[in-house]
Amino acid sequence: MQLLSFVLIGVWVYCLIDILTSRRTDVRNLPKWAWLVVVVLVPPVGVLLWFLFGRPQHGRDTGWAADVARAPRPHVPRRARAPREPVDDEATIRARIAERDALLARWAEEDERRRQGDDPSRS
Repeated sequence: MQLLSFVLIGVWVYCLIDILTSRRTDVRNLPKWAWLVVVVLVPPVGVLLWFLFGRPQHGRDTGWAADVARAPRPHVPRRARAPREPVDDEATIRARIAERDALLARWAEEDERRRQGDDPSRS
């Protein structure tokens, strides 16, 4: 009994590896992901179905349809990315930093006044 279960687990693992390493275009009747789900959810039946109906037929001439499926796809150039925002010059960047520093300094002064109880916005 243990030998039979060991063999069944081995065949199941072989089937999973076979599905994962098969080319997508060679798998029959269902997509690879569907065969994987069938084999994982229903192991004994899924393995049998894979070997009968899904496994690629290596060494057999399947006619013109196999040649069409393996035909190289034409090269399609990628879409160009949207242009980036222009980078500001160094003077503009320094001016923005100075503005932010002044704003932070003003906020720090206001916080300090609030802590001392001398809030000018209450007057």
